[in-house]
Amino acid sequence: EEATKAQEAAKAAFAGKGASGSLPTTDLSADLFTEGLDIISLLVDHTKIVATRSEARRLLDQKGIKLDGKPVEAIDFKVTADLFTDNALMIQKGKKVFHQVNLV
Repeated sequence: EEATKAQEAAKAAFAGKGASGSLPTTDLSADLFTEGLDIISLLVDHTKIVATRSEARRLLDQKGIKLDGKPVEAIDFKVTADLFTDNALMIQKGKKVFHQVNLV
């Protein structure tokens, strides 16, 4: 049963849907995004999908971070509430790591 859930989550994530229950998620306050939250803080401090700020910078330099399927081009990129679709934003690290951020 758990394997089936994981397989469905992987299919949803790789198909770009990403709304499956087995996907790692983080709920964050919408107030964080009113003036924009820098991408490195989101990756390291809030979602913890990247261990260090230097690793986050390296991934961003190599275009290894995507938000809803679009590569993040700049290290100083600000994540704002208007990037969220239905109060959800899918972060992709590399080819296989997906994480969904939900606004609460």
